[in-house]
Amino acid sequence: MTNADTQAAEAGTSPIGVVLSGAGLRSEPGVVDGAGLAAVAGPLLTAHIVDSRGQILGLVAVLDDPASEPDTLLQALAEAAMTEAGPEAGVQPAEPVATAAELSARFTLPLTVAAYSDGRQVRALHLSTADRRGGASPGAAATGAMPPGPPGGSTGVTGSLDKLINVSLDVSVELGRTRVTLAEVLDYDVGSVVELDRAAGAPVDIRVNDTLLAQGEVVLIDDEYAVRITAIFDPNQSS
Repeated sequence: MTNADTQAAEAGTSPIGVVLSGAGLRSEPGVVDGAGLAAVAGPLLTAHIVDSRGQILGLVAVLDDPASEPDTLLQALAEAAMTEAGPEAGVQPAEPVATAAELSARFTLPLTVAAYSDGRQVRALHLSTADRRGGASPGAAATGAMPPGPPGGSTGVTGSLDKLINVSLDVSVELGRTRVTLAEVLDYDVGSVVELDRAAGAPVDIRVNDTLLAQGEVVLIDDEYAVRITAIFDPNQSS
């Protein structure tokens, strides 16, 4: 089934289709993949559809337009997407984004993107993908299934890691970066503001021994900062 077919199906009698029809929205065939997200205006409110272990199965987003009660539409759309994802699925609040292009960082490309507009602009998105960036497929995550190993039932990896299992690794969370001149650094003082290369609400980078491993959103647990992982990268492909 093509992305256009997927959108057409959702616009029917599915739970998502019922919500969209009630909001007066229709399928927008011009936005069908991650590249098309660049044309969608923000800011956007978002919510993740997750399985019982918190793995991301999909995402819904709505245009943050106070005149259209975006919170109500987001909640209804998220509950509809959760229903379609299956009985083990749940809804998890997520950080808003300034632009739709930022949403693709939470998934492995290519994305399946369903966009819906009021005839003038895109007001809602439903994103999904076969698997998380570097992670298991939603089906495997939901059932706990693992890919088959080599004959004999041993991968040979566990034994080689046993001697290293207690080695300490440095984990750092990077909010953003910037480049400045030496003169600018010398001008720093208490109260100086350092601008970073990342928009507010964008995922933060999680690095292990300075290697990019994952991205996540900052959360607060018992008055202490923590990071909820939203995407995992293959270290061999990370820059």
